[in-house]
Amino acid sequence: MYKSIIALTSAILFAASTANAIELVGGSARVDLSAFTGDTSFRRLGFEGSLELEVSPLINAQIDLGHNRAAYTGTNATNFGAHAIYNFDAYNSFGAFVTREKTLGQHMTFYGLEFGVETGSIEYEGYLGRVNATRDDTNAFGVSARYLMMNGLGITGSHAEVNRLGVTRTSVKLDRELSTDINLFVEAGIGKTNTYGVNESSPFVGIGGKVNFGRERGTTFDQRSISKLIPGF
Repeated sequence: MYKSIIALTSAILFAASTANAIELVGGSARVDLSAFTGDTSFRRLGFEGSLELEVSPLINAQIDLGHNRAAYTGTNATNFGAHAIYNFDAYNSFGAFVTREKTLGQHMTFYGLEFGVETGSIEYEGYLGRVNATRDDTNAFGVSARYLMMNGLGITGSHAEVNRLGVTRTSVKLDRELSTDINLFVEAGIGKTNTYGVNESSPFVGIGGKVNFGRERGTTFDQRSISKLIPGF
């Protein structure tokens, strides 16, 4: 599976680099801060940026760059990711992703398959993947659903797990679209981690903002990163 996903993603990126009619169709930038409520010294500040390129009417390539910093451990984590995306239509997409992440002198490779579906006022997104880490290899998955209400308000429920790394995150997020390009949000949930030298299980809160350009949603998929799943990191 790993070699197949790497090969597929590499082929799409190569096509994007050589296509004559390549077009930048969207992008986004995001910043967020989250912390465990029981001990706010366990907090994480994250920055993200993504670009999406159209290779053909059905195939896109998405490039991600992210950075997370933990206040408690003083640890920095940087990730670089790529997605190969097949668009069935304007509302249904399927993709393969690969992310390389570095933290505490370790390198992790996170790869898998993902989907996105829009049905009226509800947006669904999910992924199933594998994490190759220095200490262990493990499975990971995540699902989310966002309901767009009146006056630009949205509510999202999500759940993600990384099995052997002891990472679990369940949250509810309330967001407000200030314009078609700017979105602010607050989040609350329960997070658990037993990795990066941190063993903590507690409710958490978060706040952040996102700016999109190009298409309405910016990019097709969220970034895939292990460190961003950990509120206190």
